[in-house]
Amino acid sequence: MTIFLLSFWLSLPSISQLYNRNGLNNYQQGKLGAAEQDYLKAISLDADNADAHYNLGNLYEDLQDFEKARKHYQIAMGSDVPDAYNNLARLYIQDKKYSQARALLQNGLVKANEQNSSPEVRYSLFKNLGWVRFEQGRYEEAQQTLQAAIGIANNPEVAKYIGNTGAAHCILAQVMEREKQPTALEQWQKCCEQGSTLNADEDAWLHLAQQKLKKAGRVCKKTGN
Repeated sequence: MTIFLLSFWLSLPSISQLYNRNGLNNYQQGKLGAAEQDYLKAISLDADNADAHYNLGNLYEDLQDFEKARKHYQIAMGSDVPDAYNNLARLYIQDKKYSQARALLQNGLVKANEQNSSPEVRYSLFKNLGWVRFEQGRYEEAQQTLQAAIGIANNPEVAKYIGNTGAAHCILAQVMEREKQPTALEQWQKCCEQGSTLNADEDAWLHLAQQKLKKAGRVCKKTGN
């Protein structure tokens, strides 16, 4: 019996990951209620399952339950998940808590480099750090960081995994306008072409981009939603 219980206990993390993967499949199919139950089951079997905590945080963010989203992102951060640093920082940006967001993003970039994270993770971290620096009025730093994000997304093999390539251009356009740089209009054009109205932040930026382009006698030829 002791051997059986030990074997069962040792298998819990693997079973937890099975529930996590099933939750992710349900989430991708739009079955959010089923996904939530799978993630919660995964966590009940292994409280240290960082992937399940991150995925649950992402789900709660979609459901606009930001308090729960923050809680699970924070737990995932305890296992050094760079995506969790990024997503929690974005929530802080939306709450105008720029200093907290900056610290999370810079730490997230360190973790991403240490773990050799995917380019799309580093894109998001650089893009959001550029957003923070823009909001803080540190335009030179914002421009450098946003250019780093855009440089990553310029690789077509990487861009297809990034759902918001237009965001970095939208923020960079605003930075350039504040700095009175004439090439701001080119960034507005790319913002408009690549941005998505499915993203709440980009929706506002797209409206601004359309106004800027219309005033300049240009037309926005969208490639996204």
